Amino acid sequence: MSAATGSRRRRWVLIAAILVAAAVAGGLFWFFSGDEPDEVDAERALQQDQDSLSEVFTPDLERSDDTAADDPDDGNDDEPTETGPDVDDPEDGDPDGPDEVPTGAPQTAEDLDGTWVVDTSREFDRETGRGTFIGYRIAEELQGVGATTAVGRSPSVEGEVVFAGLIVSSVVVEGDLTDLESDDGRRDARVRSQLGPDASATFELSRPIELPEVPPVSEVIELTAIGELTLLDVTREVEVALQAAVTETGLLITGSTLVALSDYDVEVPSAPIVLSASDDATLEWQLFLVKG
Repeated sequence: MSAATGSRRRRWVLIAAILVAAAVAGGLFWFFSGDEPDEVDAERALQQDQDSLSEVFTPDLERSDDTAADDPDDGNDDEPTETGPDVDDPEDGDPDGPDEVPTGAPQTAEDLDGTWVVDTSREFDRETGRGTFIGYRIAEELQGVGATTAVGRSPSVEGEVVFAGLIVSSVVVEGDLTDLESDDGRRDARVRSQLGPDASATFELSRPIELPEVPPVSEVIELTAIGELTLLDVTREVEVALQAAVTETGLLITGSTLVALSDYDVEVPSAPIVLSASDDATLEWQLFLVKG
């Protein structure tokens, strides 16, 4: 093989290597950049929940209509048909009567009174933010990608909120951090290794919260909670910005707070592709509640 031929081959190998590197970098950019889930938001969670309820109940209504259309007894003129409201029920058919409130939606302070438990029966989706979960958001700088936000979420949450009328007297919520899931399994493995096999996060309210009133269904109110956050057996006081709303079936609470991980003896996991990662993390949660 001549020197010229060898030189050309080395040049093509170099070009191929550059193209592969560019493709990998481009793939990483597509995978990591700009696709992180949105921050928790009560308005969006309510809309998603209403959409889910519609998906559950609408098919049944359609099947009922189809069944009625295929019923051979339909159209029998010999059978009387109810065409109006029951005359014995003054509420029936009254356009000025009160709107129907879905089952489980509290309307008064008396309805709120008691214990509400975290509901994990809704389907969880990390990317769209459906269901009940706790999670983190951490700013990262990735090689060949640039600035992005790592978002991990866990649907393994339990706890309760206690009301004394319009006063929130107690909140205890615990999340299992070993079930945190992000868009990268390698990151998740490093997080689990760093936190340990029994890692959890617990928030406990230390000052009561008074609600001005029971809001109508789907109306979001903003509150502030002062309490103690425990991570890896380290407890510190935090202030949490909350959004709360009455849902079709109970209550919804979303919240977030910024913490320094080093305050809880947590070291941010590293990897060759991660040029830097912030020590500050936003802890967020989205909790659907039902009456206990």
